[in-house]
Amino acid sequence: MTQSRRPSPVAAFFGWLLMCGGALVAVTTGACTVFFLAAPILQGGGLEYFGGLLSWVMLVMIIGGIPCLIGVGMFFLGRFIARKGEARQLPPRRVEDLDDQP
Repeated sequence: MTQSRRPSPVAAFFGWLLMCGGALVAVTTGACTVFFLAAPILQGGGLEYFGGLLSWVMLVMIIGGIPCLIGVGMFFLGRFIARKGEARQLPPRRVEDLDDQP
């Protein structure tokens, strides 16, 4: 059986596109989430309006955590697509008697 080591160029491009987009989404929403979690704590309060620290953490994780998880999922999906072509196997070709003749 013949091994094909090169992935399809379209699959590799789409996989890398998904990885780049997913990384951008995950990094930006993750940084924004960390900032909004750390800012009220470092300022020394101000969370009483939101009902305490636990309510604030839940609010920030719902609003910022879900897009971050989507970005991480896009990254790993793109990684799977880009690597899938590396291990694919070509089906065996049937050898006939006339294959040796020009």
